[in-house]
Amino acid sequence: MIYDRCGQDLSALIEDGQRLSTALRRGGLEEAASDGQYFSPFPQQIDIAKWILERVYRKWAERDFAEADLHPAEIRNAHNAKAAAHSLLLPKALGPLAPDISCFFGSSGTGKTQIVQRITSIIEQRRPHAAAAGAVLINAERLSSNEDLYRGILQGLDHCLGISSLCNIVMGGNMARELVPGHIITACLGHALGMLIIDHVEFMDQLPIDHRRRILDFLCQLSAEAGVPVLLVGTAAAYDVVIGNEQITKALLGDTKQFLGPIEPGEDWTSFASAFWAYQIPHLETACSTGVINTLYVQTQGIPRFLAKLLGALVEKLRPHNSISEDAAIIPLIEKTAEQEFYAVRHVLAALATQDPLLLRALRHFGPLDVDLSEYSRKLREQELAKLQEEQRTEVRKQELEILRHDAGNAETKEDYERRRLAMQIAARLLCEEAGCDDHAVQAHIAASLDELKATDGNIETFHKPKRYFSLINQRLAAEKRQRNKEREAISQARHQALEKADLRHVLRKGCDVQKSLLKAGYSPVPVLKKWREATVNRP
Repeated sequence: MIYDRCGQDLSALIEDGQRLSTALRRGGLEEAASDGQYFSPFPQQIDIAKWILERVYRKWAERDFAEADLHPAEIRNAHNAKAAAHSLLLPKALGPLAPDISCFFGSSGTGKTQIVQRITSIIEQRRPHAAAAGAVLINAERLSSNEDLYRGILQGLDHCLGISSLCNIVMGGNMARELVPGHIITACLGHALGMLIIDHVEFMDQLPIDHRRRILDFLCQLSAEAGVPVLLVGTAAAYDVVIGNEQITKALLGDTKQFLGPIEPGEDWTSFASAFWAYQIPHLETACSTGVINTLYVQTQGIPRFLAKLLGALVEKLRPHNSISEDAAIIPLIEKTAEQEFYAVRHVLAALATQDPLLLRALRHFGPLDVDLSEYSRKLREQELAKLQEEQRTEVRKQELEILRHDAGNAETKEDYERRRLAMQIAARLLCEEAGCDDHAVQAHIAASLDELKATDGNIETFHKPKRYFSLINQRLAAEKRQRNKEREAISQARHQALEKADLRHVLRKGCDVQKSLLKAGYSPVPVLKKWREATVNRP
Protein backbone atom coordinates (compact mmCIF):
# COMPACT_ATOMS: atom_id res chain seq x y z
CA MET A 1 0.00 0.00 0.00
CA ILE A 2 1.10 3.56 -0.68
CA TYR A 3 0.23 6.30 1.80
CA ASP A 4 0.78 9.99 1.94
CA ARG A 5 1.84 11.92 5.03
CA CYS A 6 -1.76 12.02 6.30
CA GLY A 7 -2.13 8.25 6.05
CA GLN A 8 -4.37 8.26 2.99
CA ASP A 9 -4.03 5.42 0.51
CA LEU A 10 -2.74 6.72 -2.82
CA SER A 11 -2.50 3.47 -4.75
CA ALA A 12 -6.03 3.53 -6.11
CA LEU A 13 -5.82 7.24 -6.83
CA ILE A 14 -2.64 6.97 -8.91
CA GLU A 15 -3.98 3.84 -10.59
CA ASP A 16 -7.11 5.73 -11.58
CA GLY A 17 -4.96 8.63 -12.74
CA GLN A 18 -2.98 6.36 -15.06
CA ARG A 19 -6.18 4.91 -16.48
CA LEU A 20 -7.58 8.41 -16.91
CA SER A 21 -4.44 9.62 -18.65
CA THR A 22 -4.66 6.71 -21.09
CA ALA A 23 -8.31 7.48 -21.80
CA LEU A 24 -7.50 11.13 -22.40
CA ARG A 25 -4.71 10.30 -24.82
CA ARG A 26 -7.14 8.12 -26.78
CA GLY A 27 -9.43 11.12 -27.06
CA GLY A 28 -12.38 9.92 -24.99
CA LEU A 29 -13.62 9.67 -21.42
CA GLU A 30 -16.22 6.94 -21.96
CA GLU A 31 -14.23 4.37 -19.94
CA ALA A 32 -13.54 6.83 -17.14
CA ALA A 33 -17.10 8.13 -16.81
CA SER A 34 -18.95 6.73 -13.82
CA ASP A 35 -22.44 7.04 -15.32
CA GLY A 36 -21.72 5.12 -18.51
CA GLN A 37 -23.01 7.81 -20.86
CA TYR A 38 -21.34 8.30 -24.21
CA PHE A 39 -18.86 11.15 -24.32
CA SER A 40 -16.27 11.97 -26.97
CA PRO A 41 -14.88 15.48 -26.48
CA PHE A 42 -13.30 17.74 -29.04
CA PRO A 43 -9.50 18.09 -29.06
CA GLN A 44 -9.83 21.50 -27.45
CA GLN A 45 -11.94 20.03 -24.65
CA ILE A 46 -9.39 17.26 -24.17
CA ASP A 47 -6.69 19.89 -23.68
CA ILE A 48 -8.84 21.66 -21.10
CA ALA A 49 -9.52 18.39 -19.27
CA LYS A 50 -5.81 17.59 -19.21
CA TRP A 51 -5.08 21.10 -17.97
CA ILE A 52 -7.57 20.71 -15.10
CA LEU A 53 -6.31 17.28 -14.11
CA GLU A 54 -2.74 18.50 -14.27
CA ARG A 55 -3.64 21.09 -11.64
CA VAL A 56 -4.96 18.36 -9.35
CA TYR A 57 -2.54 15.50 -9.88
CA ARG A 58 0.39 17.87 -9.63
CA LYS A 59 -0.87 18.56 -6.12
CA TRP A 60 -0.74 14.86 -5.29
CA ALA A 61 2.61 14.37 -6.98
CA GLU A 62 4.27 16.99 -4.76
CA ARG A 63 3.16 15.29 -1.53
CA ASP A 64 5.75 13.49 0.58
CA PHE A 65 5.27 9.87 1.56
CA ALA A 66 5.68 8.57 5.08
CA GLU A 67 8.60 6.29 4.18
CA ALA A 68 9.37 5.37 7.80
CA ASP A 69 6.11 3.44 8.04
CA LEU A 70 6.64 1.42 4.86
CA HIS A 71 8.41 -1.79 3.95
CA PRO A 72 11.54 -1.27 1.75
CA ALA A 73 9.71 -2.82 -1.21
CA GLU A 74 6.79 -0.51 -0.59
CA ILE A 75 9.21 2.44 -0.42
CA ARG A 76 10.41 1.54 -3.89
CA ASN A 77 6.82 1.28 -5.07
CA ALA A 78 6.08 4.64 -3.46
CA HIS A 79 8.82 6.36 -5.42
CA ASN A 80 7.63 4.64 -8.58
CA ALA A 81 4.10 5.82 -7.88
CA LYS A 82 5.36 9.34 -7.31
CA ALA A 83 7.18 9.24 -10.62
CA ALA A 84 4.04 7.86 -12.27
CA ALA A 85 2.05 10.75 -10.84
CA HIS A 86 4.58 13.19 -12.30
CA SER A 87 4.26 11.47 -15.67
CA LEU A 88 0.58 12.39 -15.72
CA LEU A 89 1.45 16.04 -16.12
CA LEU A 90 1.45 17.85 -19.40
CA PRO A 91 4.84 18.29 -21.06
CA LYS A 92 4.50 22.03 -20.54
CA ALA A 93 4.23 22.19 -16.74
CA LEU A 94 3.40 25.41 -14.97
CA GLY A 95 6.35 25.11 -12.62
CA PRO A 96 6.72 24.48 -8.87
CA LEU A 97 5.24 27.85 -7.88
CA ALA A 98 2.08 27.56 -9.97
CA PRO A 99 -0.92 29.07 -8.18
CA ASP A 100 -3.64 26.91 -6.68
CA ILE A 101 -6.38 29.17 -8.05
CA SER A 102 -7.03 28.65 -11.74
CA CYS A 103 -9.78 29.58 -14.13
CA PHE A 104 -10.85 29.07 -17.69
CA PHE A 105 -13.45 30.96 -19.64
CA GLY A 106 -15.42 30.43 -22.81
CA SER A 107 -18.51 31.56 -24.64
CA SER A 108 -21.92 30.11 -23.87
CA GLY A 109 -22.61 26.62 -25.15
CA THR A 110 -19.01 25.54 -25.74
CA GLY A 111 -19.03 22.67 -23.24
CA LYS A 112 -17.50 24.19 -20.08
CA THR A 113 -20.04 22.61 -17.76
CA GLN A 114 -19.78 19.34 -19.65
CA ILE A 115 -16.04 19.23 -18.96
CA VAL A 116 -16.57 20.07 -15.30
CA GLN A 117 -19.16 17.34 -14.85
CA ARG A 118 -16.92 14.76 -16.48
CA ILE A 119 -13.88 15.80 -14.48
CA THR A 120 -15.76 15.62 -11.17
CA SER A 121 -17.20 12.16 -11.92
CA ILE A 122 -14.04 10.64 -13.28
CA ILE A 123 -13.35 7.73 -10.92
CA GLU A 124 -15.63 4.73 -11.23
CA GLN A 125 -17.44 3.51 -8.15
CA ARG A 126 -15.82 0.09 -8.13
CA ARG A 127 -14.73 0.21 -4.51
CA PRO A 128 -17.62 0.26 -2.01
CA HIS A 129 -15.59 2.15 0.59
CA ALA A 130 -14.71 4.96 -1.82
CA ALA A 131 -17.03 7.91 -2.15
CA ALA A 132 -18.01 9.32 -5.51
CA ALA A 133 -15.27 11.35 -7.11
CA GLY A 134 -17.42 14.42 -7.50
CA ALA A 135 -20.91 15.71 -6.88
CA VAL A 136 -22.78 18.68 -8.28
CA LEU A 137 -24.05 20.34 -5.14
CA ILE A 138 -26.01 23.13 -6.83
CA ASN A 139 -27.27 22.59 -10.35
CA ALA A 140 -28.44 25.66 -12.21
CA GLU A 141 -30.29 23.45 -14.70
CA ARG A 142 -32.64 21.90 -12.15
CA LEU A 143 -34.08 23.97 -9.34
CA SER A 144 -35.16 22.36 -6.08
CA SER A 145 -36.24 23.59 -2.67
CA ASN A 146 -34.00 25.94 -0.72
CA GLU A 147 -33.78 23.54 2.21
CA ASP A 148 -32.54 20.69 0.02
CA LEU A 149 -29.96 22.93 -1.62
CA TYR A 150 -28.66 24.22 1.68
CA ARG A 151 -28.56 20.75 3.21
CA GLY A 152 -26.72 19.33 0.21
CA ILE A 153 -24.11 22.08 0.24
CA LEU A 154 -23.56 21.84 3.96
CA GLN A 155 -23.16 18.07 4.00
CA GLY A 156 -21.12 17.94 0.80
CA LEU A 157 -18.60 20.62 1.73
CA ASP A 158 -18.22 19.43 5.29
CA HIS A 159 -17.85 15.78 4.26
CA CYS A 160 -15.45 16.30 1.38
CA LEU A 161 -13.23 19.18 2.44
CA GLY A 162 -14.35 20.22 5.91
CA ILE A 163 -15.10 23.77 4.74
CA SER A 164 -18.74 24.12 5.79
CA SER A 165 -18.05 27.79 6.58
CA LEU A 166 -18.35 28.37 2.84
CA CYS A 167 -22.09 27.84 3.27
CA ASN A 168 -22.41 30.81 5.59
CA ILE A 169 -20.40 33.04 3.24
CA VAL A 170 -21.83 32.00 -0.11
CA MET A 171 -25.36 31.13 0.87
CA GLY A 172 -25.98 34.02 3.25
CA GLY A 173 -28.41 31.89 5.25
CA ASN A 174 -30.50 28.96 4.09
CA MET A 175 -31.89 30.74 1.02
CA ALA A 176 -29.99 29.58 -2.04
CA ARG A 177 -31.57 32.18 -4.29
CA GLU A 178 -30.08 34.93 -2.14
CA LEU A 179 -26.80 34.17 -3.88
CA VAL A 180 -27.95 35.36 -7.29
CA PRO A 181 -31.61 36.21 -8.02
CA GLY A 182 -32.88 33.88 -10.71
CA HIS A 183 -29.59 32.00 -11.04
CA ILE A 184 -27.81 29.46 -8.87
CA ILE A 185 -24.07 29.07 -9.22
CA THR A 186 -22.95 25.47 -9.70
CA ALA A 187 -20.40 24.26 -7.15
CA CYS A 188 -18.68 20.94 -7.82
CA LEU A 189 -16.40 19.03 -5.50
CA GLY A 190 -13.84 16.58 -6.83
CA HIS A 191 -13.84 14.31 -3.76
CA ALA A 192 -11.01 11.97 -4.72
CA LEU A 193 -9.38 14.77 -6.68
CA GLY A 194 -9.38 17.13 -3.70
CA MET A 195 -10.48 20.10 -5.77
CA LEU A 196 -13.17 22.78 -5.53
CA ILE A 197 -14.73 23.78 -8.85
CA ILE A 198 -17.15 26.71 -9.07
CA ASP A 199 -19.09 27.01 -12.30
CA HIS A 200 -21.12 29.98 -13.61
CA VAL A 201 -18.84 32.50 -11.91
CA GLU A 202 -20.18 35.25 -14.17
CA PHE A 203 -23.40 35.34 -12.13
CA MET A 204 -21.43 36.73 -9.18
CA ASP A 205 -21.52 40.03 -11.02
CA GLN A 206 -25.11 40.42 -9.77
CA LEU A 207 -24.01 40.19 -6.15
CA PRO A 208 -23.27 43.22 -3.98
CA ILE A 209 -19.61 44.17 -4.08
CA ASP A 210 -19.03 43.39 -0.39
CA HIS A 211 -20.68 39.99 -0.72
CA ARG A 212 -18.65 39.16 -3.80
CA ARG A 213 -15.42 40.30 -2.10
CA ARG A 214 -16.10 38.00 0.88
CA ILE A 215 -16.57 35.01 -1.41
CA LEU A 216 -13.40 35.64 -3.42
CA ASP A 217 -11.35 36.35 -0.29
CA PHE A 218 -12.56 33.09 1.20
CA LEU A 219 -11.48 31.20 -1.91
CA CYS A 220 -8.02 32.75 -1.64
CA GLN A 221 -7.85 31.79 2.03
CA LEU A 222 -9.05 28.27 1.23
CA SER A 223 -6.32 27.82 -1.36
CA ALA A 224 -3.53 29.40 0.70
CA GLU A 225 -4.23 27.88 4.13
CA ALA A 226 -6.02 24.61 3.38
CA GLY A 227 -4.10 23.86 0.19
CA VAL A 228 -7.27 23.10 -1.77
CA PRO A 229 -7.00 23.80 -5.52
CA VAL A 230 -9.78 26.08 -6.74
CA LEU A 231 -10.99 26.23 -10.33
CA LEU A 232 -13.28 29.05 -11.50
CA VAL A 233 -15.33 28.41 -14.64
CA GLY A 234 -17.50 30.86 -16.54
CA THR A 235 -18.05 32.94 -19.63
CA ALA A 236 -15.87 35.85 -20.68
CA ALA A 237 -17.92 38.08 -18.37
CA ALA A 238 -16.60 36.05 -15.43
CA TYR A 239 -13.10 37.37 -16.13
CA ASP A 240 -14.19 40.88 -15.09
CA VAL A 241 -15.65 39.46 -11.87
CA VAL A 242 -12.58 37.44 -10.93
CA ILE A 243 -9.95 39.96 -12.02
CA GLY A 244 -11.46 42.50 -9.64
CA ASN A 245 -9.97 40.60 -6.68
CA GLU A 246 -6.38 41.68 -6.04
CA GLN A 247 -5.24 38.38 -4.51
CA ILE A 248 -6.66 36.28 -7.32
CA THR A 249 -5.21 38.67 -9.90
CA LYS A 250 -1.73 38.22 -8.40
CA ALA A 251 -2.22 34.47 -8.25
CA LEU A 252 -3.18 34.33 -11.91
CA LEU A 253 -0.18 36.34 -13.15
CA GLY A 254 1.81 34.14 -15.48
CA ASP A 255 -0.91 31.48 -15.56
CA THR A 256 -2.49 30.55 -18.88
CA LYS A 257 -6.14 31.49 -19.03
CA GLN A 258 -7.93 28.92 -21.12
CA PHE A 259 -10.61 30.19 -23.50
CA LEU A 260 -13.06 27.87 -25.21
CA GLY A 261 -14.10 29.38 -28.51
CA PRO A 262 -17.14 28.64 -30.66
CA ILE A 263 -17.37 25.11 -32.02
CA GLU A 264 -16.48 25.07 -35.71
CA PRO A 265 -17.48 22.26 -38.10
CA GLY A 266 -14.65 19.99 -39.10
CA GLU A 267 -13.60 16.39 -39.45
CA ASP A 268 -13.55 15.77 -35.70
CA TRP A 269 -16.81 17.63 -35.30
CA THR A 270 -18.52 15.54 -38.00
CA SER A 271 -17.43 12.23 -36.51
CA PHE A 272 -18.40 13.32 -33.03
CA ALA A 273 -21.81 14.63 -34.10
CA SER A 274 -22.52 11.50 -36.13
CA ALA A 275 -21.51 9.24 -33.25
CA PHE A 276 -23.61 11.15 -30.79
CA TRP A 277 -26.51 11.16 -33.22
CA ALA A 278 -26.35 7.40 -33.70
CA TYR A 279 -26.00 6.82 -29.96
CA GLN A 280 -28.79 9.06 -28.67
CA ILE A 281 -31.42 9.02 -31.40
CA PRO A 282 -30.79 6.09 -33.75
CA HIS A 283 -33.92 6.48 -35.86
CA LEU A 284 -33.96 10.25 -36.28
CA GLU A 285 -31.31 10.37 -39.00
CA THR A 286 -33.49 8.46 -41.44
CA ALA A 287 -36.49 10.61 -40.59
CA CYS A 288 -34.52 13.78 -41.27
CA SER A 289 -33.07 12.54 -44.54
CA THR A 290 -36.52 11.62 -45.84
CA GLY A 291 -38.04 14.92 -44.73
CA VAL A 292 -40.50 13.27 -42.33
CA ILE A 293 -39.92 15.79 -39.55
CA ASN A 294 -39.80 19.53 -40.01
CA THR A 295 -38.50 20.52 -36.60
CA LEU A 296 -35.91 18.88 -34.41
CA TYR A 297 -37.53 17.81 -31.15
CA VAL A 298 -35.01 16.25 -28.79
CA GLN A 299 -36.61 13.68 -26.48
CA THR A 300 -33.57 13.02 -24.29
CA GLN A 301 -33.32 15.14 -21.16
CA GLY A 302 -30.08 16.64 -19.90
CA ILE A 303 -28.40 17.31 -23.26
CA PRO A 304 -26.15 20.39 -23.04
CA ARG A 305 -26.84 23.39 -25.21
CA PHE A 306 -23.76 22.94 -27.37
CA LEU A 307 -24.90 19.39 -28.22
CA ALA A 308 -28.27 20.77 -29.29
CA LYS A 309 -26.43 23.15 -31.61
CA LEU A 310 -24.51 20.24 -33.09
CA LEU A 311 -27.67 18.26 -33.62
CA GLY A 312 -29.34 21.22 -35.28
CA ALA A 313 -26.40 21.72 -37.61
CA LEU A 314 -26.39 18.02 -38.44
CA VAL A 315 -30.10 18.12 -39.24
CA GLU A 316 -29.37 21.04 -41.53
CA LYS A 317 -26.63 19.01 -43.20
CA LEU A 318 -28.91 16.02 -43.67
CA ARG A 319 -31.72 18.14 -45.11
CA PRO A 320 -30.07 20.59 -47.53
CA HIS A 321 -33.38 21.47 -49.15
CA ASN A 322 -35.20 22.16 -45.91
CA SER A 323 -32.65 23.59 -43.50
CA ILE A 324 -33.38 24.80 -40.00
CA SER A 325 -31.49 27.27 -37.87
CA GLU A 326 -29.66 26.60 -34.63
CA ASP A 327 -32.32 28.45 -32.66
CA ALA A 328 -35.01 26.19 -34.08
CA ALA A 329 -33.03 23.22 -32.82
CA ILE A 330 -32.52 24.67 -29.38
CA ILE A 331 -36.05 25.89 -28.76
CA PRO A 332 -37.75 22.46 -28.71
CA LEU A 333 -35.13 21.18 -26.29
CA ILE A 334 -35.65 24.03 -23.85
CA GLU A 335 -39.39 24.07 -24.46
CA LYS A 336 -39.71 20.43 -23.50
CA THR A 337 -37.51 20.94 -20.46
CA ALA A 338 -39.59 23.92 -19.39
CA GLU A 339 -42.82 22.03 -19.96
CA GLN A 340 -41.79 18.98 -17.97
CA GLU A 341 -39.68 20.38 -15.16
CA PHE A 342 -40.28 24.10 -14.67
CA TYR A 343 -43.88 24.81 -15.54
CA ALA A 344 -44.87 25.11 -11.88
CA VAL A 345 -42.32 27.88 -11.26
CA ARG A 346 -43.11 30.33 -14.04
CA HIS A 347 -41.69 33.32 -12.20
CA VAL A 348 -38.31 31.60 -11.89
CA LEU A 349 -38.34 30.83 -15.59
CA ALA A 350 -39.28 34.39 -16.39
CA ALA A 351 -36.37 35.66 -14.31
CA LEU A 352 -34.04 33.33 -16.20
CA ALA A 353 -35.52 34.42 -19.50
CA THR A 354 -34.54 38.03 -18.93
CA GLN A 355 -30.91 37.00 -19.42
CA ASP A 356 -31.41 34.15 -21.89
CA PRO A 357 -33.19 35.28 -25.08
CA LEU A 358 -33.41 31.70 -26.35
CA LEU A 359 -35.29 30.61 -23.26
CA LEU A 360 -37.49 33.68 -23.53
CA ARG A 361 -38.30 32.74 -27.10
CA ALA A 362 -39.07 29.17 -26.04
CA LEU A 363 -41.37 30.28 -23.23
CA ARG A 364 -43.47 32.27 -25.67
CA HIS A 365 -44.76 28.95 -26.96
CA PHE A 366 -46.72 28.73 -23.72
CA GLY A 367 -48.31 32.12 -24.31
CA PRO A 368 -47.36 35.61 -23.12
CA LEU A 369 -45.43 35.90 -19.89
CA ASP A 370 -48.00 37.28 -17.46
CA VAL A 371 -45.41 38.06 -14.79
CA ASP A 372 -44.13 41.59 -14.30
CA LEU A 373 -40.64 40.73 -13.13
CA SER A 374 -39.68 44.10 -11.68
CA GLU A 375 -42.97 44.59 -9.84
CA TYR A 376 -43.05 40.97 -8.70
CA SER A 377 -39.48 41.08 -7.43
CA ARG A 378 -40.08 44.37 -5.64
CA LYS A 379 -43.23 43.11 -3.90
CA LEU A 380 -41.53 39.87 -2.98
CA ARG A 381 -38.59 41.71 -1.45
CA GLU A 382 -40.93 44.04 0.45
CA GLN A 383 -42.94 41.11 1.82
CA GLU A 384 -39.82 39.24 2.90
CA LEU A 385 -38.39 42.39 4.50
CA ALA A 386 -41.63 43.15 6.35
CA LYS A 387 -41.88 39.58 7.57
CA LEU A 388 -38.28 39.62 8.75
CA GLN A 389 -38.72 42.93 10.57
CA GLU A 390 -41.88 41.69 12.28
CA GLU A 391 -40.12 38.51 13.39
CA GLN A 392 -37.23 40.57 14.74
CA ARG A 393 -39.58 42.91 16.63
CA THR A 394 -41.46 39.95 18.10
CA GLU A 395 -38.24 38.28 19.17
CA VAL A 396 -36.89 41.48 20.75
CA ARG A 397 -40.16 42.04 22.60
CA LYS A 398 -40.12 38.48 23.94
CA GLN A 399 -36.55 38.88 25.12
CA GLU A 400 -37.30 42.21 26.80
CA LEU A 401 -40.35 40.75 28.51
CA GLU A 402 -38.38 37.75 29.74
CA ILE A 403 -35.61 39.98 31.08
CA LEU A 404 -38.10 42.25 32.84
CA ARG A 405 -39.88 39.30 34.42
CA HIS A 406 -36.57 37.86 35.55
CA ASP A 407 -35.48 41.18 37.06
CA ALA A 408 -38.84 41.62 38.77
CA GLY A 409 -38.63 38.22 40.43
CA ASN A 410 -35.01 38.43 41.61
CA ALA A 411 -35.15 41.51 43.85
CA GLU A 412 -33.72 40.59 47.27
CA THR A 413 -32.78 43.94 48.80
CA LYS A 414 -34.74 47.06 49.53
CA GLU A 415 -32.73 48.96 46.92
CA ASP A 416 -34.09 46.58 44.28
CA TYR A 417 -37.77 47.13 45.12
CA GLU A 418 -38.19 50.31 43.14
CA ARG A 419 -36.40 48.88 40.12
CA ARG A 420 -38.47 45.72 40.40
CA ARG A 421 -41.75 47.60 40.52
CA LEU A 422 -40.72 49.70 37.51
CA ALA A 423 -39.77 46.55 35.59
CA MET A 424 -43.11 44.98 36.42
CA GLN A 425 -44.98 48.04 35.22
CA ILE A 426 -43.06 48.06 31.93
CA ALA A 427 -43.72 44.35 31.45
CA ALA A 428 -47.40 44.90 32.19
CA ARG A 429 -47.49 47.70 29.62
CA LEU A 430 -45.99 45.36 27.01
CA LEU A 431 -48.62 42.75 27.80
CA CYS A 432 -51.43 45.27 27.46
CA GLU A 433 -50.05 46.66 24.21
CA GLU A 434 -49.82 43.17 22.75
CA ALA A 435 -53.49 42.68 23.69
CA GLY A 436 -54.39 45.76 21.62
CA CYS A 437 -55.23 48.15 24.47
CA ASP A 438 -54.87 51.89 24.03
CA ASP A 439 -52.81 54.06 26.38
CA HIS A 440 -55.75 54.94 28.62
CA ALA A 441 -56.69 51.28 29.05
CA VAL A 442 -53.08 50.37 29.80
CA GLN A 443 -52.89 52.94 32.62
CA ALA A 444 -56.22 51.75 34.00
CA HIS A 445 -55.17 48.08 34.04
CA ILE A 446 -51.84 48.81 35.71
CA ALA A 447 -53.38 51.06 38.37
CA ALA A 448 -56.21 48.63 39.12
CA SER A 449 -53.85 45.64 39.34
CA LEU A 450 -51.51 47.50 41.70
CA ASP A 451 -54.42 48.57 43.90
CA GLU A 452 -55.77 45.03 44.05
CA LEU A 453 -52.36 43.59 44.76
CA LYS A 454 -51.69 46.17 47.48
CA ALA A 455 -55.06 45.50 49.07
CA THR A 456 -54.49 41.73 49.18
CA ASP A 457 -50.75 41.54 49.89
CA GLY A 458 -50.11 44.55 52.10
CA ASN A 459 -47.21 46.90 51.44
CA ILE A 460 -46.55 47.26 47.71
CA GLU A 461 -42.89 48.00 48.42
CA THR A 462 -42.16 44.65 50.08
CA PHE A 463 -44.25 42.01 48.28
CA HIS A 464 -42.52 39.05 46.59
CA LYS A 465 -45.24 37.82 44.23
CA PRO A 466 -44.56 39.04 40.68
CA LYS A 467 -46.36 36.01 39.26
CA ARG A 468 -49.57 37.07 40.99
CA TYR A 469 -49.13 40.59 39.64
CA PHE A 470 -48.88 39.35 36.06
CA SER A 471 -51.74 36.96 36.71
CA LEU A 472 -53.94 39.89 37.73
CA ILE A 473 -52.93 41.76 34.59
CA ASN A 474 -53.79 38.77 32.42
CA GLN A 475 -57.12 38.30 34.20
CA ARG A 476 -58.08 41.89 33.55
CA LEU A 477 -57.05 41.61 29.92
CA ALA A 478 -59.10 38.43 29.52
CA ALA A 479 -62.12 40.07 31.16
CA GLU A 480 -61.78 43.07 28.87
CA LYS A 481 -61.55 40.78 25.87
CA ARG A 482 -64.72 38.96 26.91
CA GLN A 483 -66.48 42.30 27.37
CA ARG A 484 -65.38 43.45 23.91
CA ASN A 485 -66.65 40.20 22.40
CA LYS A 486 -70.02 40.69 24.09
CA GLU A 487 -70.24 44.23 22.77
CA ARG A 488 -69.37 43.08 19.27
CA GLU A 489 -71.96 40.31 19.49
CA ALA A 490 -74.64 42.77 20.67
CA ILE A 491 -73.81 45.19 17.86
CA SER A 492 -73.90 42.38 15.32
CA GLN A 493 -77.25 41.13 16.62
CA ALA A 494 -78.75 44.63 16.53
CA ARG A 495 -77.49 45.12 13.01
CA HIS A 496 -78.99 41.80 11.95
CA GLN A 497 -82.36 42.70 13.44
CA ALA A 498 -82.30 46.07 11.71
CA LEU A 499 -81.56 44.38 8.40
CA GLU A 500 -84.41 41.94 8.93
CA LYS A 501 -86.83 44.81 9.62
CA ALA A 502 -85.66 46.68 6.55
CA ASP A 503 -86.06 43.54 4.47
CA LEU A 504 -89.57 43.01 5.83
CA ARG A 505 -90.57 46.59 4.96
CA HIS A 506 -89.22 46.03 1.47
CA VAL A 507 -91.26 42.84 1.15
CA LEU A 508 -94.46 44.54 2.32
CA ARG A 509 -93.90 47.47 -0.02
CA LYS A 510 -93.28 45.11 -2.90
CA GLY A 511 -96.36 43.10 -1.90
CA CYS A 512 -98.54 46.20 -2.15
CA ASP A 513 -97.28 46.82 -5.67
CA VAL A 514 -98.04 43.22 -6.65
CA GLN A 515 -101.51 43.49 -5.11
CA LYS A 516 -102.29 46.58 -7.19
CA SER A 517 -101.10 44.82 -10.33
CA LEU A 518 -103.28 41.78 -9.61
CA LEU A 519 -106.34 43.96 -8.97
CA LYS A 520 -105.80 45.75 -12.27
CA ALA A 521 -105.59 42.40 -14.04
CA GLY A 522 -108.85 41.20 -12.49
CA TYR A 523 -107.43 38.57 -10.10
CA SER A 524 -108.13 38.15 -6.39
CA PRO A 525 -104.76 38.94 -4.79
CA VAL A 526 -105.35 37.70 -1.24
CA PRO A 527 -104.46 33.96 -1.55
CA VAL A 528 -101.54 34.63 -3.90
CA LEU A 529 -100.03 37.37 -1.76
CA LYS A 530 -100.44 35.33 1.40
CA LYS A 531 -98.42 32.40 0.04
CA TRP A 532 -95.84 34.70 -1.53
CA ARG A 533 -95.38 36.71 1.68
CA GLU A 534 -95.02 33.60 3.85
CA ALA A 535 -92.43 32.12 1.52
CA THR A 536 -90.48 35.40 1.33
CA VAL A 537 -90.53 36.47 4.96
CA ASN A 538 -89.85 33.01 6.39
CA ARG A 539 -87.07 32.12 3.98
CA PRO A 540 -83.92 30.74 5.66
